[in-house]
Amino acid sequence: MFAGLLSMTVAEGPDVGQNDPGVATHVEATQASPPAGSVDDTPSAPQTDEAPKEPSRAKTGRLVAAILVALVLVALGTAAYQTNQKATAAREAARKAISVAERKLDLAQTAVEPGTPEELDFKVATDRVTAAKKAFAEGSWLKTAKYESALSNAKSAEVLASDITEQVTSLAERASAEGSIDLYFELYERFPRTYEGKRALDDAATVLLSNLTYTDDLGALDQLADFAKGCPGDIPTAIQAEGTSRLRQLAKTKLGELDRIANHNIRWASDLKRGKSLRYGADGTTTLETKAMKRVLGHLECIDCEEYRSVFTALRDACALGNQCRVIANSPESRRGNNLYFGSSQLNRLLSLSRSIKAKTKYARTRLSKV
Repeated sequence: MFAGLLSMTVAEGPDVGQNDPGVATHVEATQASPPAGSVDDTPSAPQTDEAPKEPSRAKTGRLVAAILVALVLVALGTAAYQTNQKATAAREAARKAISVAERKLDLAQTAVEPGTPEELDFKVATDRVTAAKKAFAEGSWLKTAKYESALSNAKSAEVLASDITEQVTSLAERASAEGSIDLYFELYERFPRTYEGKRALDDAATVLLSNLTYTDDLGALDQLADFAKGCPGDIPTAIQAEGTSRLRQLAKTKLGELDRIANHNIRWASDLKRGKSLRYGADGTTTLETKAMKRVLGHLECIDCEEYRSVFTALRDACALGNQCRVIANSPESRRGNNLYFGSSQLNRLLSLSRSIKAKTKYARTRLSKV
């Protein structure tokens, strides 16, 4: 810079210095003492007062480092978010599975009876729900395997509980489809506390009443009694109601028959004692009728109709008296051609038996009106 100023001064100065030795000497001396190094006659590039710039390599390194740090933070944040989402989903799935398993166990509980295979399955299912709850409590976003374990145990418990309830449903459907009284009885015996089990006996009664093969009262009572003897629980009210209806109808029918026999025999014996000749004989009952009344008496306890015992006891006794009347009617003292002859003792006996029949039927009718 100073060399340039010096050159400009010499060039623009007056000519007087050309022949002045002092000036020349000064100029030469000035030119001979440049700053370090020789002076290049080529003009230098203009200089500025700006501070020196930082090398670009250092700036690039810091930028790369910042980018790497940002990428790491983004990657870590994404991984953390994904892990948290996975843990949340696993936790929710496990929670729902445990809730479903508990509801299934509540439903299955009524189908479990002591000493049955269902009791063992129910215990296993309960233990697995307990294990699922424990694993669920230990789970976290860092321990998602615990949630998976809880889910697995809960699902297993749900399957076991569902199997128990499915057995109840399946047996009930079979009984309904086949209209089987025996299957309804089995349903009640195996699962008496379930909804299906509680109504099984009523359903069985419906099947019986819809398919009575006997239209006569005695035959129907036989079937009702057979049902009652095999019934594993309380006799359904429908069976008792049907039994009551059949008993009343049978009693009324038998009372009418016995009264007719008694009145007929009294009139017949009285006419013979007055010396009338009659074209008809005495009447009576058969031993089968007496046995039928005994059979009815045997059914009363089964169908829970003990209040009719006094009625049918009187009817049984009246039938037995009617049997004796028949014996007399078929045993005349003598025969002459087509004529039959009865002694006075026979006629008196027949009258006594017939009056006893009427007394029995009167008592039976009174008792029937009170039940």
